[in-house]
Amino acid sequence: MIRVAVHGDLDERTLTRLAEDLRDEVAALPYVSVVELFGTRREEVSVELSEEAMRRYGVSFSEVAAAIRSSSINLSSGRVRTETGDVVLRARNLADNEEEFGSIVIRQNADGAIIRVRDVAHVVDGFEDEEILATMNGEPSVLLQVMSTDKMQVVAGRRQPDNLV
Repeated sequence: MIRVAVHGDLDERTLTRLAEDLRDEVAALPYVSVVELFGTRREEVSVELSEEAMRRYGVSFSEVAAAIRSSSINLSSGRVRTETGDVVLRARNLADNEEEFGSIVIRQNADGAIIRVRDVAHVVDGFEDEEILATMNGEPSVLLQVMSTDKMQVVAGRRQPDNLV
């Protein structure tokens, strides 16, 4: 039915979150059935371990992996289909960005010293390695697409002129 380009002097994360907020607002409007985003990349946090730091702290790869696994659950729990589109359900726990991943405790030693992920790794908060599909004036943008469906009433709520009654 309509496409809107969300564009501005914003970083990719802010631009994507703004587009997601707009999508949610448009999807909540009466008579709107489906709203999709195009030109976004999924957020991704990478943890680059330092062998030297791991040896210095006496930490194994499996210890780091177990600590991250137990502190950064982000599981898809399914979808709920509604008249205004699908709602994705997720179970989330703690770590979601660079700071939170870096703060994950790997081990607490007997002397009280705490070894965290940031002590043995470089954490990078970024996006999937994928080309951005939408641009405007040569810069990234996010497309908000409102699609029509059989249940959508494009002209619903429009008042008929009095002389046509």
